[in-house]
Amino acid sequence: MKQVFTIADEPRKLQLIPRSSYRPGDSILCSADGNPEPTYQWNDLINGRVIAEAVLVISEEMANDNYTFQCTASNQYNSVSAVFRFTVEGISNQHHHYCSIYFKN
Repeated sequence: MKQVFTIADEPRKLQLIPRSSYRPGDSILCSADGNPEPTYQWNDLINGRVIAEAVLVISEEMANDNYTFQCTASNQYNSVSAVFRFTVEGISNQHHHYCSIYFKN
């Protein structure tokens, strides 16, 4: 009889691809490696909103404001997080924008 082994691993290599600006309708993907496959959660660190998805979709209600979100990838072995600050432009907004990202374990 052939034995099959499954390698279990905690989430690692959390990835966010930041852009310098976001507009309503844009999305931000949070991804990580791990086995079992991690689950994802975005936490709005200013307003307390929680989104249990890997993709954060920028809504029209978010236009013309600054945000700080934390993405967390988790499985039964551990979790890894990144905090992401960004500005969402409005349709006629000509303001400067910024984005920064930092990781924490």
